[in-house]
Amino acid sequence: MASYYAKTLGQVVDGALRLAGQFQGAGRDGLNFSRAEARAMANDVLLTLARETHILRTSRLIPLVATVNVYNLPSDLLILTRVGLAGAGGYVCAPTTSGTLDLLGQTLAVTGSLQAFYQDILSPKQIAVWPVPATDTGGSTTTRDATTGLLRQVKDADGNIIQADATTGGLRRVRGVPFRATGKGRIVRELLTAEGNLIVGYVRAPREWKLEKDHPDGDIPAYLHHDIRWEVAGLWLANHRSPLMRQKGKSFRAYWQARCGQLLRFSRTTGATVIAQPC
Repeated sequence: MASYYAKTLGQVVDGALRLAGQFQGAGRDGLNFSRAEARAMANDVLLTLARETHILRTSRLIPLVATVNVYNLPSDLLILTRVGLAGAGGYVCAPTTSGTLDLLGQTLAVTGSLQAFYQDILSPKQIAVWPVPATDTGGSTTTRDATTGLLRQVKDADGNIIQADATTGGLRRVRGVPFRATGKGRIVRELLTAEGNLIVGYVRAPREWKLEKDHPDGDIPAYLHHDIRWEVAGLWLANHRSPLMRQKGKSFRAYWQARCGQLLRFSRTTGATVIAQPC
């Protein structure tokens, strides 16, 4: 059951249209301000909220593989906050750049124990570790009995492999698929142990708010839902032809910023910021 304070996208849009003097009835476009514009702005508000407050913090384990130094980061990553080695007493890899390593006379292809990571010559959703892992570290094993991990293979009742991929030895990796074990011997899982994995801490992007009947990302506090309309209306009024309406929009946006500031102060003093669970 949703919280008393929770608002759907449609309710936020209606509220924003009212504040902007555009409301023509529930579910209808405004005079000069469409519902599609308001929905897009509402998603922008949540994205900015996550970026500025770091409220959607989470982590992900990435298995290390021998001779591989470049790894893909989670698709929902917004801000990378920490890279470490799981199972090593909180060991943290220091950030560096390929240029710095070059100035120090190091080669990117050297193997050894992990010391640092860099991103400057990679895509935004990739990370490289240095030195390159010499051997598999034991962080990833294949088992039929694990209750958690990465889905690797599913067999039907006759023993036929579903979604098999011959290029990977008959196993097709499906990353990031949460599941619950329903039996033994029919699902092959790649078990992520506590040892030998990169643990990546990051601020994730909120899930897209699509349908007007839906609530926002579940880790956005419900007490903020009612205030999103102020920022949406303020964003639209920022480009209004009337100076008075533009000033009105500034006051709306100032109210939203004050609410975000309260959230930051509350989380810093109580540690109550919502933390999403790692996959």
